[in-house]
Amino acid sequence: MTGGAIAAIRELKIKVPRALSLIGFDDARWARYLDPPLTTINHPTPQLGRCAAKLLLHRLNEAKPRQRGRTVVFKPELIVRSSTAAAGATKHR
Repeated sequence: MTGGAIAAIRELKIKVPRALSLIGFDDARWARYLDPPLTTINHPTPQLGRCAAKLLLHRLNEAKPRQRGRTVVFKPELIVRSSTAAAGATKHR
């Protein structure tokens, strides 16, 4: 989705981050190579996968499954790069 947003922003000739701050999700490898490099939110994918597998195996091995699932929250990480400006610092085209 971020790729599509970037294409539309470039087509409209909107300057990032001068006129618009842009943040992506999932810290794709290509994000750091954009011009300007893309600020992203990263989440711990390997830990998410391990936790999901562990919870699934636990549930499969339960004699009597619980009625409600368990909530596990992972802390995301903000990776600040050049595609964002301070709040209020962006200017109109």
